[in-house]
Amino acid sequence: RDDPCVQYIGSLEAKAGRCIAFPNIYQHRVITNTAVRIHPICRSSGLPFKLTDNTEPGIREILVFLVDPSQHFTTFSVAPQQLDIVKHILRTQDRNFSRLSLLPLELLDYIAYLVPGFKSRAEADTIREELMKIVESVNRENFAREFNMCEH
Repeated sequence: RDDPCVQYIGSLEAKAGRCIAFPNIYQHRVITNTAVRIHPICRSSGLPFKLTDNTEPGIREILVFLVDPSQHFTTFSVAPQQLDIVKHILRTQDRNFSRLSLLPLELLDYIAYLVPGFKSRAEADTIREELMKIVESVNRENFAREFNMCEH
């Protein structure tokens, strides 16, 4: 009564070198006293991750999509989607194979920009932030709602 509509099924310690994977039907929560000690990757990548209130426990959710390892995806079947990689490929083409590398860098950058489907790091970060807002609102709506079975 008056509790969130989630069922606690257990916990585990996230040790260094361990990968924890579970289906996306489960909601999870990361509890720690200091974010930097537990999440050194966040600090080294420059992401702003710290507790809002050091006197209260914090929550950190990480969204990851796993693929079936028996199906091999390569650049033969999936082309690069990062704009910086495409620009690098255009700039470093073998001159015997393509004359693209002879074009001015500004023109190569513009060509890469015009091709649909490529995303810059800033665009990818914006899309990720929008998706996380949606996930956060869905979690808040579906999992944090209190349920009261009052009989009257």
